[in-house]
Amino acid sequence: MCAPAMKCLLLFTFLSLSTLSAADSVARQQERICNGPQGSCALGAEHLLMQERSTLTVTSKAEQKGQDEPEGLPDDIPLAEFERPEVPERKPGAEPGCDFSWMSLTTGTSATKNSWELRDTSSSAVVCKSDGVHEEDNKEHWEPCCLMDGVQYTIKCENAYGEGWRGGSIEVGPEKLCAEGVWSSHEETFVLDSAWSTAL
Repeated sequence: MCAPAMKCLLLFTFLSLSTLSAADSVARQQERICNGPQGSCALGAEHLLMQERSTLTVTSKAEQKGQDEPEGLPDDIPLAEFERPEVPERKPGAEPGCDFSWMSLTTGTSATKNSWELRDTSSSAVVCKSDGVHEEDNKEHWEPCCLMDGVQYTIKCENAYGEGWRGGSIEVGPEKLCAEGVWSSHEETFVLDSAWSTAL
């Protein structure tokens, strides 16, 4: 078939080297697009297509997230929709015929055993007093009481345990009453100043 023998040998060697060179080139090209711990390889076109799809997916998710999550709360939604304060709203101004209409009562740690009574000091007439029992400890309540500027009042606070109000108090304008001491019955006298003659 091949003559002489030397010519056949040279032709065979050339073909072998060409085949090895082509195989090596393909291997190097595939090595550039190999990925994964197992060394799995994808064809160049498929590899590029997968990268493109991945980029589009990530971009789409990022855009959707930006649309779904607002940066902040709308300005027209009232605070009450998200947070309700524990302390009750402040009461309106004084009722007709009164310079001061409300007192702020804070129960202590023995709320059910506390009571109080407020009198006009000169006449001893009862102006207002506790109405029922507050069940919850350490809570603020508004108590109605018609008070006048310049009049001297005496408030009597009681605790059935003889321990005082234990953190409780009554606030009338700038006066904080029945807040100190250990007692079963306690009295304090005060006069509303003209600067505090309207309800807060």
